[in-house]
Parts: sequence; C-alpha cells; structure tokens
Amino acid sequence: YLAVWESFQQGDIRAAQEHQRTLTRLHAPFFNVGFPWLGTVKFIVSEVSGIEVGSPRRPNLSLSEEQKKEVRERLHKLQPLVEKTR
Repeated sequence: YLAVWESFQQGDIRAAQEHQRTLTRLHAPFFNVGFPWLGTVKFIVSEVSGIEVGSPRRPNLSLSEEQKKEVRERLHKLQPLVEKTR
C-alpha cells in the first residue's frame, strides 16, 4: 500500500497502477473464502505474521477448519508474488 501511495505522491502514476494491480492479485483469491471478510483477513494476518491476532468480534465469524485449509493453500500458491513485492 505504501508503494502505491509513494508512487502516486511522486507523480509516477504508472508505477502506482502496477503496485495496485499486484495488490489486487494478492487480494482477489481470498474474497470468496469466508464471510464476512474480516475473519479471512484476521486469519491471513496471523498466518503471515506468526502473531495470533485473535478471533473477529461478533457478528463477524472466524473461518472453519476447511476454510483455513483453503486459505493456506491459496497463500502457498501466491508465495512467488509475495516474494516479488518485498
């Protein structure tokens, strides 16, 4: 997100757009995993950071074990793209 903002602030719209496209490719696979979205986001943050961020507050739901497995698989497939953005 910071790269999008910095590129935009520097007037490099093409770079900002490319950073945004990368973010979209990272987000898109997870939109349909869990509803509401917050449970998915919290699970991903915990998985990627290694820091347990806890369950979402009601009325938001945590992911089921099956959904967690699906997210882990999708994260694994995206690893090359994640590494490219670092």
